[in-house]
Amino acid sequence: MRRRSGTRGGVAGVVGWLARPFTMALRPAYRTAKRGLLGVYDAPTLAVDDTLEVRGQGQTGGDQNAIQRLTPVRARSRTLGRLFATLFLFDLACWCWLVIVDGVGIFAPASIMRVAIGVVLGGQFLVFALTNWQARTGRSGSFSTFLSDGGNVWPR
Repeated sequence: MRRRSGTRGGVAGVVGWLARPFTMALRPAYRTAKRGLLGVYDAPTLAVDDTLEVRGQGQTGGDQNAIQRLTPVRARSRTLGRLFATLFLFDLACWCWLVIVDGVGIFAPASIMRVAIGVVLGGQFLVFALTNWQARTGRSGSFSTFLSDGGNVWPR
């Protein structure tokens, strides 16, 4: 007997059929994220040069121009870094409330979801804090150099 086109047999077909409501619910979010990433990739970016090592003596007009070009990057990364830090702290407070007050287990789905959201928000905070540090100092440094001084973490 011939199978209809587009259907799978066996366990894979059943799993696909059961997972369909979940995958269909995630499709709009996936499309939105994909469009957003394409927009970010197409946006013009300013590269942080290694040429600005020490501010003050020995600066040329080109260095001043590079610092002025990085000012909007610094302001935007400061604002977004503080936003993601605030959201991370709020998510941490919600997780603590969920675990301590409501008595939900640490490995419960709601708790794991809160931790996953916190990891994403904390990661975004670190990305914007690194970008702010690079724009503030005027040089591209590694992530370990950024973390070597605790005062670098909070965007200024």
